[in-house]
Amino acid sequence: MVWPSPLGGCRPESILANLNGPRRRAASYCSPVHSNPTGGWFRGNFSAALLAGGRSIRMGRDKAEIAVRWGDETVPLRVRQLRILESLEPEELFYSGPMRVNDLRGAKIIVDQWSDAGPLSGIASCLREMTSDLLLCLAVDVARIETPILLKLLGKCRAGQGIVPRLGKHYEPLVAVYPRKSLYLAIGQITEGRLRLQDFIRCLLREHLIAEYSVLDEELPLFANWNRPSDIGR
Repeated sequence: MVWPSPLGGCRPESILANLNGPRRRAASYCSPVHSNPTGGWFRGNFSAALLAGGRSIRMGRDKAEIAVRWGDETVPLRVRQLRILESLEPEELFYSGPMRVNDLRGAKIIVDQWSDAGPLSGIASCLREMTSDLLLCLAVDVARIETPILLKLLGKCRAGQGIVPRLGKHYEPLVAVYPRKSLYLAIGQITEGRLRLQDFIRCLLREHLIAEYSVLDEELPLFANWNRPSDIGR
């Protein structure tokens, strides 16, 4: 598939207009996410993606394969994270990372469509594949994340607008919800070599394609990253 050439800057109006034509699914309202009488969670029109394509240089080994406890068993970290996403009941479940032959929980493997573009390539590749209105992205190394905080984020979404957590002066773009229209902004930034996720988030905020959620002090530990061996278990 040939994609239209993105315009420079954060306002590629002609590109965004390409998504205003016929939709594959009717627009839906993601909020509220709540418990229903049968015990299941409300299903909003969203997909979910586990981002596990990092090189893990500082860790010295594949983060996705770190063994963690999950209930009464020990599983690779990627399995724990996929189970978290699976519990949200997304319409689609993606795995952006190296090919795996087992323990993918039925997730579809998404191969990065842009080389040497970092995590922005993984996000864009999943946005390109999804058929839902919103995409929840989770990095494999945010190892303390739990279902309730992800439900909280989903509950703050609106039709056509995602959400990103803010931790102090910085955003957490690898635990965030992106709308379909953010794909073309991602392509534009990749094409221009502007790969910093903080810049991508600020661009989305200016276009009102995403809103920010200020993480509460008691929620901060849930967003801790495992980057080095000393981080494991903290």
